[in-house]
Amino acid sequence: QIGTVNSGLGYSDVKEICTDILRTEMERYASKAFDEAERRFNVFTDNVLQRLSEIDGKLLNRFEEPAVQMSFHEATKSYIRSGDEFTKENLIDLIIERLRGAETSTTLSAVIDEAIQMVPKLTESTLSLLALIVFSQLNFPCDRKNFEQMLPKMTETVVKASESTPLDSAYLQQIGCCMGFKGLLSRQSIKTLLFNSYDLFYKKSITLDMFNSVTQSHAIGDTHDFMFLISLFEYPESDMMFRYISSRQVENALQEIGKMHLKPVFDNLVSCAATMSQEEKEAYVYGLVPEWKDSLAKLDNPHVNSLNLNPVGCYLGIRKLSSILDYEIPLNLFYQ
Repeated sequence: QIGTVNSGLGYSDVKEICTDILRTEMERYASKAFDEAERRFNVFTDNVLQRLSEIDGKLLNRFEEPAVQMSFHEATKSYIRSGDEFTKENLIDLIIERLRGAETSTTLSAVIDEAIQMVPKLTESTLSLLALIVFSQLNFPCDRKNFEQMLPKMTETVVKASESTPLDSAYLQQIGCCMGFKGLLSRQSIKTLLFNSYDLFYKKSITLDMFNSVTQSHAIGDTHDFMFLISLFEYPESDMMFRYISSRQVENALQEIGKMHLKPVFDNLVSCAATMSQEEKEAYVYGLVPEWKDSLAKLDNPHVNSLNLNPVGCYLGIRKLSSILDYEIPLNLFYQ
């Protein structure tokens, strides 16, 4: 049972507001269709309100805002039309995000409102393709172990995305999720991006002697500096492998903690580690996710490589990706 919120709206208040919002829409249906429409309305509304009560009951108060009511109207109307479970779950996720956002109008709230209108037009294959394009272009701030654990979670998405057709790509452009550029303006393939975006992930190990030689040549005497440099590595055996997956992560960390004087040392350590060959990269990744090999080969084609995400397509891909990885990804991570 969802109780009332102190000094605010309760479940029954919000349910009444939701009913009023959809009253005119519901009246359009004939008697038999009305019964099914009413059932879908109740399912959707109850699911939204239950999720809100679990996250933060105070969010129910946002239903007094006209913009929120309009967003809810669009989302509920879409689910009433389709009755599709896949669509319902994605719409609920977007409504929750809309309510958790700023009360004032922002670019993000406008993107979410547009995404609510887009979701019913997407299939699992097209949404998987958006999520995979985002995944290939993000720079995840995680370590090697966590990234290795992410890859198997993405397998179903990679396989579904590989089932997309030229018509799917054209449709994503038509509805405004992507722009299409072919020839010189097309981007690198998903496979190329995945095998080249994370430079440290594809670095081989260095020896402890190499590490000591570099730190001694730079006269690292400060204990905190030395410990920071040591923390960049893990020790699977006797040698040292970079713990993080990209140089950008380390450079951002150096900037944040005011240790940019260590960047030449870090650059020197990076140059000591050999980069895997393309064959070695593929053996490494396909050893973790063998199902990716055929799927990535299918995705290396002009209709996929021509796609460049618009903000709404990026946002939808990020929401899908956050759900798959159980990892909250902010939109600004894509636009760094």
